[in-house]
Amino acid sequence: QKAYLKNKNNDLIQFITDGGIENVNSTVKDFIASTNDDIKHLIAQKDIPFSNSKIEAFNKIIKHQFLLPRNLENRKQLTEFLSEDVYAYNNVRPQFSLQGNTPEESFSGKPIAIIQ
Repeated sequence: QKAYLKNKNNDLIQFITDGGIENVNSTVKDFIASTNDDIKHLIAQKDIPFSNSKIEAFNKIIKHQFLLPRNLENRKQLTEFLSEDVYAYNNVRPQFSLQGNTPEESFSGKPIAIIQ
């Protein structure tokens, strides 16, 4: 709600989510209805052909491998560590799906080393 009110303009907002209960419930439906159709809720792989599974996987890794083990105490700590963790994810942590490259290495065009 805060994000909507802060960024509200005259454009239609597409709110793309998965079909999880945290996104498809009466609270969300009631809020969207209260915006006078300024928000269109689209459910990935139901209303649109693509999915948000890649960002969901990224969020899960950041949450479970980086943030939760730290027992953060406040928003300031979260902000500090999140910035460091996203950097580490993109530039330090090799990715199995990229055959050992980091996302930055693959984005920059570094060839993937094929081990035989």
